[in-house]
Amino acid sequence: MRGDLNDFRKGKCVVRISSIDQKKPGAVQGKTRGLSASPVCSRKSTVRDKHSLDRNLGNQRVMRMTAQRTPISPRIQRDPPPAPNPCPDGIKKFDVFGVNLPGSTRNLYNDEAKANTVLAQCCAGINIVGGESWDTTLLDLQAPHGSLNEFKSMASPTAEETTMLAHAPGGSVIHAYYVPKMSDRSRGENFRPSVNPAVPKAVVVSDTAAVDTFVHELGHILFDVSAHHANPDNLMASGSIRNEGVDNITATQCGRI
Repeated sequence: MRGDLNDFRKGKCVVRISSIDQKKPGAVQGKTRGLSASPVCSRKSTVRDKHSLDRNLGNQRVMRMTAQRTPISPRIQRDPPPAPNPCPDGIKKFDVFGVNLPGSTRNLYNDEAKANTVLAQCCAGINIVGGESWDTTLLDLQAPHGSLNEFKSMASPTAEETTMLAHAPGGSVIHAYYVPKMSDRSRGENFRPSVNPAVPKAVVVSDTAAVDTFVHELGHILFDVSAHHANPDNLMASGSIRNEGVDNITATQCGRI
């Protein structure tokens, strides 16, 4: 038997194919009657492939075990630490009673929120203890009629102001008197016993007042100052220069409350 060998590489093995001439009765010389194929594998290649397969399977087992043993922890959201309390001793409240004179359109409740926002810088605020609409003719005691005749000096209040201050339905608390207008076109004024012992603590607010007029006049009482601040951003700056709505208060001013 004689065969021609053809090698075909199959992976790491060589498939060796032989053609066989069988001389049988009636057989045609040279005709292929059958094929014989036998794989010839290198032992070295086979061992190398086995080791590679073992490593791959081993790696897959390790990855599966790691995935099973290592739970995915959700990201923990931690709240920021609380801010320090700016008012450890609480908010100091000042009682105020509102009185509306005939013709006035503003009232104490219009100014409450602004006052508390501004005074919060000093850990202070107001507490409205009551109010009334006062039916009186005192605004006509002196010319010009229908407006409050205002003082030139707190030491010498006008007759209308004296009559007004004598009406104190809220008792000893600070009174806020709301009037339609004032004789010198002022937006507001204040009275303090430290300047004139004959008067109570009180503020006057006209209908032409700015959003911070009430708390500005109240600041004169709480800080017990007559002079105006030079900084336009300060609550106690004069109305002619004050940047309304900024209303900063210094630590020194707060310390006077």
